[in-house]
Amino acid sequence: MHGLQAYVDTSVMVGQTGRFQQDSQQYGKIVYMKCLPENNFFPDLSEVPRTDIIFFCSPNNPTGAAATRKQLKELVTFARKNGSIILYDSAYAIYMSDDNPKSIYEIPGAKEVQHSCYNLLFVGVLCHTTSGYAN
Repeated sequence: MHGLQAYVDTSVMVGQTGRFQQDSQQYGKIVYMKCLPENNFFPDLSEVPRTDIIFFCSPNNPTGAAATRKQLKELVTFARKNGSIILYDSAYAIYMSDDNPKSIYEIPGAKEVQHSCYNLLFVGVLCHTTSGYAN
C-alpha cells in the first residue's frame, strides 16, 4: 500500500467510497492526505482537491505528532474556502505538554467548519479496544 495506511470505516462497507482501485491501492472517492515525516505529518493543502469532509487527528496515533497553531489555521482556511467540514479527533490531547492547540476550537473561524470528536475510551488507555454486539 505504498507505505500509507488509511482507516476507512463503514463508508466502505456501504459503498459510498467507490470501488477499491488496485492500481493506486486506494478507494475511488477518498482523497488521501499524505501526512509523513517528510512533511511533519501535515498535508500539503495546495495539492489537496476540494473535499466534503476532512478527517484529521491531532495529536496523531501512532506518531504523536501534533498540528501547530499555524497548521491548524491553514486547515481551517482551506475548509472555509472549499466549504468542507473538518471532523477533528483530539482523543490524545490530554497527553500534550507543548503549546500546540489542544483543540481546533482555539483557531478563529473553526466553529464554522468543524465538528470536534473526543473519545473517552482513549483517555482511559483502552486504545484500539472496540466492543459491540448484535442480536
